[in-house]
Amino acid sequence: MQEKHPSFVLTPQCPQGKQWVNTSWGKGSYSVGKIAISEEMTLALEILDEVMKKYSIDPARVYVSGQSMGGYGSWDALLRRPKLFAAAIINCGAGDPSHAESIKDIPIWNFHGDKDSTVPTRGSREMVEALQRVNAKIKYSELPGVGHDCWTKGWKTPELGDWLFKQARQ
Repeated sequence: MQEKHPSFVLTPQCPQGKQWVNTSWGKGSYSVGKIAISEEMTLALEILDEVMKKYSIDPARVYVSGQSMGGYGSWDALLRRPKLFAAAIINCGAGDPSHAESIKDIPIWNFHGDKDSTVPTRGSREMVEALQRVNAKIKYSELPGVGHDCWTKGWKTPELGDWLFKQARQ
């Protein structure tokens, strides 16, 4: 993929015992108005801002992706900085459906296993339904018979890489 689509990949890791979003994963959606941005998310976004200043990064082609806790983090980053990202690939997370309008123009491909017992499908479904109501650019792949590890199958979707790299902010 790197040969076909040369890119700069930044992969911040959340410290052990911390979360990108300070909410329970078992509850599905959350409110960005009630849950403050975490210190970890703030630092990750600051690192991204610095990398974009220092290196030749196309600001119209900044993507976000994450799985599980990172799925929550990806939704949170989109919702808190919607003008930053050109597209997202999100695996088994949740966000704040009441803010769907603010991210409706960002192409998103969301994967979730229908047998996930760690992060309920409810979180993805609520986000997808909210985005569909505002005619967003959302693709949802709920993978039958797949548990929490939906990203293994999701990332093997043949057209996923080409789909991502053709996205650019207008």
